[in-house]
Amino acid sequence: MRSRRRVRRRAGALAASVLAVAVLTQFGGGSSAAAAAPTCGGEVPPVKADGTSWVCTFNDEFSGLALNSVWTRQQTANSAFTTGLPPYRACYKNTSSVATVSGGYLKLYVRKQAAFTCTDPGGNFQTQYLAGSVSTYGKFTQTYGRFEVRAKLPNTTQKGLQETLWLWPANDVYYAASGPKGCEPSGEIDFAEMYSLYTDWNIPYLHYCLDPNVAPNWTTNANIYTAYPAPNNQPGMICNFDHTAFNTFTVVWQPGRITLYVNGHTCVIDNYAAMNLNSPAPFDQPFFVALTQALGINDNGPTSSTPFPSLTEVDYVRVWK
Repeated sequence: MRSRRRVRRRAGALAASVLAVAVLTQFGGGSSAAAAAPTCGGEVPPVKADGTSWVCTFNDEFSGLALNSVWTRQQTANSAFTTGLPPYRACYKNTSSVATVSGGYLKLYVRKQAAFTCTDPGGNFQTQYLAGSVSTYGKFTQTYGRFEVRAKLPNTTQKGLQETLWLWPANDVYYAASGPKGCEPSGEIDFAEMYSLYTDWNIPYLHYCLDPNVAPNWTTNANIYTAYPAPNNQPGMICNFDHTAFNTFTVVWQPGRITLYVNGHTCVIDNYAAMNLNSPAPFDQPFFVALTQALGINDNGPTSSTPFPSLTEVDYVRVWK
């Protein structure tokens, strides 16, 4: 997620006991939930290229009355996570006013309010903006598989807003010494990244330290890490969506290849090659899911015309393996 200040979270693997509790919680809890295999919305599972079915490993349809315990609200106070730039800088707090569940949807807001002090380990700052982000950090991680989010973005064509559906490594310093400063040596998968300046255009970004000996090549899909600058400059590559409706964003993560889809259309295929690492590194470690409503920066920075509050609604999050 390019607009945020980079943060390094406390490393750690997902304990089996935590995963067991999380699975029970997300599927309702109790002995019946423990006995029932997750079905990802009760729908027929998607089929892999080899003809076998994907197996559901995580599913939240947001049908409850509150945020499920498999999710943690992002907090600037303990992570230093923030988006935007002064004077448009978002503070993230553990509050339902910006990250909540109602009406069958996860709702992530960015709001403008009276000026307040945002607690930040990197230095407290004054702001008027409060935003929402949630993740499965410490609750659910997975290496490889199919991750899918159905979401509706803020209904605006005014610049200033950014939304990211992404995967982040549970141990984000695992490959800390494998690349130069400025890249993500342990990897990051922004499988959907939207900027209100570029209406109806998904510009995903796969962050890793590119092998300088492997030039980006649209013919072989080598190191095609983003759809920018042209979303449809190759046959079959469609990254567009409709910001007035719900859209489905999918990533199929395989050893050595990451494929991104928008509403079932192929957006990006990346046969990645990272600096100083052999494939499938760095994307061979457990990652967790994160969903973020953010403020933009630079040419997509907020203005007096940016609408507040703005809302991203998530219909479901489904993961298969």
